[in-house]
Amino acid sequence: MSTTDSQRFHIFFAGECLPGFDEAAVRPALAKLFKADAATLDRLFSGQRQRIKRDCDEGTALKYQKAMAAAGARALVLPADDQVGAPAAAPAEAPSSSAPESPAIPQSNTETTSASGGLSLAPAGTDVLRPDERQDVVAADIALDHLSMAAVGERLGTTEAVSVPEVPAPDFQVADVGEHLSEKTAAATTTTPDTSTISLVEGEFNLSDCAPPPVSPPVIGEGLSLADSGSELLNPEERRTDASQAPDTSHLSFDADN
Repeated sequence: MSTTDSQRFHIFFAGECLPGFDEAAVRPALAKLFKADAATLDRLFSGQRQRIKRDCDEGTALKYQKAMAAAGARALVLPADDQVGAPAAAPAEAPSSSAPESPAIPQSNTETTSASGGLSLAPAGTDVLRPDERQDVVAADIALDHLSMAAVGERLGTTEAVSVPEVPAPDFQVADVGEHLSEKTAAATTTTPDTSTISLVEGEFNLSDCAPPPVSPPVIGEGLSLADSGSELLNPEERRTDASQAPDTSHLSFDADN
């Protein structure tokens, strides 16, 4: 059904909240939007379709739809000539000036016709594609005769027995309560050193002869001498020669007048 400039619409609400919203949050939002009291809100969320606005143009219908969507409520926009599901009673109509701008919502109810862009929703189960546009689906032939259902609680996988190697445990002993284990361990592991090859020298003995002989200080400057001031340090063959030559200026002259 396409819309025209003269087509009129009714706006309904059946207590349905948009995904992500619940009634506890939508009720105060609608109360603020429509300036509705508790009795009006009870009728709106009674489960029966209630008319919010009657006989309005397309722009007004979209404004109400967007405002209710911002509050988390799903508005039902139906053509004014559609008599399906007309409510027995309707709450007071909210003024159109209270509808702020917010994104429009798609309608999921099959009885609802969107007034946006001249589009309408087809009934549930309607084929969207023409027969020549559909893709042929070939059913897969899968053999299932080799499968069977196991009983409830039966283990599906097979568990292989795992052999656990035997580990010989050391002969541990339990110490008495309060006994210091560190002292007992140190006493058990301490050994007496062998001193049978060591003897003491009788009488007075000076161990200075065991010290290494003194090292003479090195002689610095032996065999060296100082050259006279201004002496050439390099031999003629060790010097670098300058191969550059002075430019020839024999063809140049000086003009005293200039």
